[in-house]
Amino acid sequence: MKTLAYVLLGFVLIFCLTGIASSNVEASNYLGDFCWQLTPTYADPGWPTYSVKLGIFDMGGGHYYASGKGHGGAGHGNVEIDGNNIVIALTFSGASEPYEMMAGTWHIILDISTLNGTWHSIGFNHEDEDGISKADLNYGKGIATFIQCP
Repeated sequence: MKTLAYVLLGFVLIFCLTGIASSNVEASNYLGDFCWQLTPTYADPGWPTYSVKLGIFDMGGGHYYASGKGHGGAGHGNVEIDGNNIVIALTFSGASEPYEMMAGTWHIILDISTLNGTWHSIGFNHEDEDGISKADLNYGKGIATFIQCP
């Protein structure tokens, strides 16, 4: 009889845990896609102007999450409102063939009324040319211009 009780208790626990794990919980509110053109004012030679597209989610409590793509990679980070500024901190990574890899951090400060502002970036690039491995640290900064998403 005890064995049957344990088996039934096990089924009840599994049923409850499965029901909890599969319940649909919404922890954020999707606000939409937002895009910026990032134009360098100081950067390593050859750093292009490019666009960034971020999906922004309201996480509650004045905190926001960003996920998106730009400069040949994908990234994510957080968005905070600080007085009249919107501060975005992003981590990006990307790869291209034959043997190139990049990873970096972007810090973007936007005016809350125009969504324009400035950006700074630091990151690493790796290239393999003719069997020679080369890793570089790079830094850039520039202007962030709010644009219509393509």
